[in-house]
Amino acid sequence: MKPLRLADLHELLGSAEFGAWWQRWQQAAAALAEARLRRDDLANQAELMALRGELAQRAGEGALSRSRDAERETSRVAGPERSLLAAERGVVARGFRRDAERLLAEAEERRARARQLSAEAAAAGREVRDGEAREDALRVAARDAFGCVVGLAFLYWGHEDDERSAFAVALADGAAGLGAPVKS
Repeated sequence: MKPLRLADLHELLGSAEFGAWWQRWQQAAAALAEARLRRDDLANQAELMALRGELAQRAGEGALSRSRDAERETSRVAGPERSLLAAERGVVARGFRRDAERLLAEAEERRARARQLSAEAAAAGREVRDGEAREDALRVAARDAFGCVVGLAFLYWGHEDDERSAFAVALADGAAGLGAPVKS
């Protein structure tokens, strides 16, 4: 860590070299935050769609079971009423089967959409890893170019006049969750 006076730090932070680094840092941080939000949103959507597919599958299986029950009820009736009741039960059973087919097709569509969303979430996860690697590379570049110690949320320079003190520059607003208002 390179010890500096406050005036030297102000000069460094105002330099074109630091300004260019800062611009790249802000772009990388914004892209990483967006990728994390996208990954989490897609993962949540995939999970929800898979659940909705499972619920549609259960509902379809229930409708199929009701269809079979309606058909079985007809076989228990004897005599001339049987044909009337069989026709009625047949109509009801066909309705249940149509519902079952629709629900089972819907379940398959939702499972396919869940798989697609999971793949998109995995791609967004790769974007997050790439963004984290870009941030790591920018941290190394800052350390090498500006002689600072690079933390996750701050750049640090030693105070030339007080070896127990350091200057810190926040890399993001609200850095490190300190609970104090910190501006980058």
